[in-house]
Amino acid sequence: MKIIKNDQLLKEYMESELYTNYFSEDFAAEPKLVEYEAGEYVFVQEDIPQYLYLMVEGRCSVRMLLANGKSIILHTMKAP
Repeated sequence: MKIIKNDQLLKEYMESELYTNYFSEDFAAEPKLVEYEAGEYVFVQEDIPQYLYLMVEGRCSVRMLLANGKSIILHTMKAP
């Protein structure tokens, strides 16, 4: 996970229709831009998410770990 410290880019995303369709101004208290590398986990099974996420670029998969150690893809998502 890499936190992007680009205030101009953050402002552009927060003023975009993508952001305003999902969040009200109440969510603007401490927004962060975060980039994940391919294959990196946002969070894992049984972890409690610490943040509310909005994917603005890219895609991700929701996977479930099976008892035999394998994983299956439950859903694949891409940014709107």
